[in-house]
Amino acid sequence: MNSLKPISSIKRVKLLLALFGVTIAFLLLEMLALTRLVDYRAVFHTEDPTPWGHPSNRLDPALIHIRKPNIVLDGVQPSGDIGFYYDIPEPTSYPYHATYDQDGFRNETDLSSAPIVVLGDSFVESLLTSSSEHFITLTSKALQLPIRNLGQLWYGPQQELEVLRRYTIPHQPKIVVWAFFEGNDLTDYLRYERMMHTWPALQSKLESYVDRSLLKNSLRAIRRKLQGEITKSPADFALCSRSQKQRVPLYFYYDEIYRSSPIEHALLETKRIIEQAASETRSIGAKFMFVFIPSKSRVYRPLCNPDSPQPVNGWLEHELRTLITAKIPEATYMDLTPALQEAARSASPLLYFVDDTHWSTAGHAVVADEISRALKVLIQSSLN
Repeated sequence: MNSLKPISSIKRVKLLLALFGVTIAFLLLEMLALTRLVDYRAVFHTEDPTPWGHPSNRLDPALIHIRKPNIVLDGVQPSGDIGFYYDIPEPTSYPYHATYDQDGFRNETDLSSAPIVVLGDSFVESLLTSSSEHFITLTSKALQLPIRNLGQLWYGPQQELEVLRRYTIPHQPKIVVWAFFEGNDLTDYLRYERMMHTWPALQSKLESYVDRSLLKNSLRAIRRKLQGEITKSPADFALCSRSQKQRVPLYFYYDEIYRSSPIEHALLETKRIIEQAASETRSIGAKFMFVFIPSKSRVYRPLCNPDSPQPVNGWLEHELRTLITAKIPEATYMDLTPALQEAARSASPLLYFVDDTHWSTAGHAVVADEISRALKVLIQSSLN
């Protein structure tokens, strides 16, 4: 019986040594997060779906978030943005490759001194479209002039005004293009307003070691695996013609914007921001061009469901057109809706991704043609 005791003691020692080794290894791995060498959100793919919670972005007290400088984003998005929130039976995967400049904007070279800049949200950044097929690249080629992309996903009017002041005015471009997306720019205004009330606390949490830690993110990954797929509601879609013989389901997200008290407040404040942006652009002797970007629903709903009521977002376009013509008469106003609707009637190719709210390469080509034409007129008038 006594001969068993030494063996038991040896096992205990081995077990303790193994536990000690695992603990040391774990602590060393955690040190990588503590010293910011590794962010385990990226390792375990447990990133927050919001851009301010994603490790490829940096936090900013005025912008909330912005891409890290000089990064290259390379990967595959498993579905369009509509598939993030709703069930898509056969989602499309989208490979992407995007290079960002020293300030965190999607430019392959330093274009700080470019004579033309374009401000906006994800429609301007356009992660899923290659650089060579992006409307800014196509417009730049048509004009034989460099154009700087200052778009950033999830940006609203307040952030775009900050981009104008921080990254545009100091470099004194000749033309500033302000792109407004009807689908969510007003709700983006409201979200920013809400976030600013609690931003210091949220920023502190997001920058904490705990959010980057191995322990928290490994547990998150395990829990996600055990929970399985989250049940989503079916996505809203309509059958649309891709050719004379083929009809495909086209998925929608942004439909009608209803005039509520919060939306009226956002519209009023957004108008003030646009006026301020135009004024500050004028102060450096530059031209201001306002571009209205319609939602996918506005372009395709009438073609896919001709018998159903068309989403009535006309009031918003009218409000913004009136603002520009009445309060900023020296500015150029462009509504992309007619050009996109006319191109959509040709059936093929689709101007928007099937399960995403953004333009396809065909859509970028249409937009580039329209913006190039307007900019040529603007440049010519400047020379005269």
